[in-house]
Amino acid sequence: MAWSYRRRVKVIPGVYLNFSKRGISTTIGVRGASLNFGKKGTYLNTGIPGTGFYNRTRIDNTVRHSNPASPENTLRNLPISPLPVELPPSPLEAIGPVEKFISKDAPEIISQDLIGIKQAIITARKQKLELADDIIKTERALKNTKIKLIWSYVFLLGLLWKGLRLRLKNDIQSQKEAIEELKNEEQNSFVNLEIDFDDELEPKYLAVVNAFTKLMSSNKIWDITQSYEQNRIATRSSASTIVTRKELRFSNRAIEEIKSERPVFCFHNLNGAQMHFYPYFIVLNNGTLDYGFVDYKDLSIDFKFTQFVETSPVPSDATVVGKTWAKVNKDGSPDRRFTSNYQIPLVMYGELLLESKSGLKECYQFSNYTATLEFGAALNSYKAAINSLQ
Repeated sequence: MAWSYRRRVKVIPGVYLNFSKRGISTTIGVRGASLNFGKKGTYLNTGIPGTGFYNRTRIDNTVRHSNPASPENTLRNLPISPLPVELPPSPLEAIGPVEKFISKDAPEIISQDLIGIKQAIITARKQKLELADDIIKTERALKNTKIKLIWSYVFLLGLLWKGLRLRLKNDIQSQKEAIEELKNEEQNSFVNLEIDFDDELEPKYLAVVNAFTKLMSSNKIWDITQSYEQNRIATRSSASTIVTRKELRFSNRAIEEIKSERPVFCFHNLNGAQMHFYPYFIVLNNGTLDYGFVDYKDLSIDFKFTQFVETSPVPSDATVVGKTWAKVNKDGSPDRRFTSNYQIPLVMYGELLLESKSGLKECYQFSNYTATLEFGAALNSYKAAINSLQ
């Protein structure tokens, strides 16, 4: 009985994440030879085990430039944006450029310190897919072998070829063992994050996770994809900003190829990759082998509350702060020339803008504006704590 089974050498246990005050680096290799990816570059480490002799050589030519961190918003200095409203885009009435909140493709978004972990996760994902394919092939071979064994009893083939049934039974046992081993390797195809938080970081990260739980429970969450300033005089509207938004939900979904003992949470995205928040980085993935990585120190966080002209039903947890009219004069009074003029509620919402120089740009709106402010403040505080260690 001929059947194929491909055994692999596990490469994932040879991947290590190194967290220190100098940042995050990744080491891939075996005893005596390894590659180290970090913010200072890529190094080849070689040596003779047991002798104490080793050599460290830089193998890239990357020149890095530091960029000063931009000031962050605090709860004591939160701007209120001009009154926005959700309407179909109307460029003819725009008095400014259309701003789009769309990130680059996930593979293009990468913080240099995290290139090593990206390669490790891609390796784990590929290995997992290949093992799954091998499992299917071996299970198919096992099924065929069992059928042959049954036919050997039906047609008494065992009497004609001595040892046939014994060989078939041995093949069945070997294939079952192979399937079990393949499944075990498939379950272990992941990168394990072993993170030692210090006394300052752990409570701050847990504060972010708790704030996200409250944020996720908002009655309405919208993904804002674009906005522009409109001509209020021409439109007779109290809304100075037009936005395009779509409703969505958040979750605690994690990447299968990354195991973390700390909680993980996910910002879903309707026009790009999902953002999975881990303790030391953010992973962008759309379900394929394409990953993006953002270090928290490269993340720009802007959060605020805004008065929104709500033309849809008001969410149950939103705060109504006033009313306006569908058609208004310059002073905000109703335009009496429109007989069908009607009142529209002004609602207080929260907005969160996440950006990075590598190409992340996503904007979200939440019906619970206090939860938005709490999450933004917690995330900023955690980012500042990480930066202080680096």
